[in-house]
Amino acid sequence: LRADRHLMVSLEDIAWALNLRGSDVHTNPVNIAFLLIEPGSATLFIRPGKMDADLVRVLARDQILIADYDSLSTVLAGIPDEAVLVLDPQTTSIHIKDSLNPACRIIEKQAPAMAMKAVKNQTETDHIRATLVRDGRAVVNFLFWLEQQVSPPYPTEMSAAVKLESFRQAQADFVGNSFDPIMAMGPHSAICHYSADQTSDTSIGRQGLFLTDSGGHYRSGTTDITRTISRNPDRPSEREICDYTQVLKSHIAVATATFPKGTRGVQVDALARRNLWDLGLDFGHGTGHGVGFFLSVHEGPARISPHPADQALVAGMVLTNEPGLYREGEHGIRLENMIRVTRGKKTRFGRFLGFETLTLCHFEPDLIDVSVLDESEKQWLNRYHETVFQSLSPELDPPVTRWLRNKTRPL
Repeated sequence: LRADRHLMVSLEDIAWALNLRGSDVHTNPVNIAFLLIEPGSATLFIRPGKMDADLVRVLARDQILIADYDSLSTVLAGIPDEAVLVLDPQTTSIHIKDSLNPACRIIEKQAPAMAMKAVKNQTETDHIRATLVRDGRAVVNFLFWLEQQVSPPYPTEMSAAVKLESFRQAQADFVGNSFDPIMAMGPHSAICHYSADQTSDTSIGRQGLFLTDSGGHYRSGTTDITRTISRNPDRPSEREICDYTQVLKSHIAVATATFPKGTRGVQVDALARRNLWDLGLDFGHGTGHGVGFFLSVHEGPARISPHPADQALVAGMVLTNEPGLYREGEHGIRLENMIRVTRGKKTRFGRFLGFETLTLCHFEPDLIDVSVLDESEKQWLNRYHETVFQSLSPELDPPVTRWLRNKTRPL
């Protein structure tokens, strides 16, 4: 049974398929719409006035017609009896299914665009790499600024989020935050998805760890990065250093992983936890999620998680690598980079894959116990830090450049 029609319901799938972006959903650059693909044409169901005449003409050249958003039910009821329609049961409502001509046939399966958009082509990949240079400069400028805040009044979690956004706004093609940033000081950092408000907003003072998890939408890509720093005026505590180093080891384990084609994210997730499990430690969230191209910062179908997903990792997918460790009432540590699945060597046992680290921002040398890292981990970190410095330093101000050179000094 072959389908001749497909109703797209996922807003991200529609945005990707038509290369359209909007602002109908907070921190997600999509339009509220439906897309019905039929033989020889497609119809975009969207609110009147959302598109100007020039865009309507451009779409019409590709046989993409525009219809009122509220007319979808009427059109679905008029689909021919002999039609075979693909619907994704995970995204399609019962109301839509009940609106269909009951005589037509339905194939229930994952929307094809979901897997297609997860694999970035070469043009998208090149843009993402360039975007992460700009985003890396913004984050490094923010961390440099924050380190200079050594006396009261200190910035607060909420004001720090505004400051970081201002550094991103200075970068080319920045559109807005890819999610509401997590700025978490001290015990707040142990709350995995903490969100500061007027009641909880805390000063980023000079005692404890500070976690910053944020990202940006650029016309050339979407970013997501987490770093944890020490705000202590003296040496961080032994527990802080130990925990940070173990999370870094987990991060490196994923970044350097090699695995056979067909591997699922649940298998890679175990690599991130091995050293933590050996110490009786763990973290209560997935190690990574897919990232869209100027789209949702959380994109399916692939993920790196203890929850099985029937989706193999495929070369070209972009995900995050973000292990963590959280001690309630004390501190939380998370270290997140974006990574890209790459093709590796082929042996008699088949094709192997690996990861390319895309994000460019240093890790904190003063929080690393070098004696706990093995030689390969030190080599990876030194190579990564040199890449960070060489990529970001050309357009940083001299004081920031000198500061970053110290942060990326070889172990």
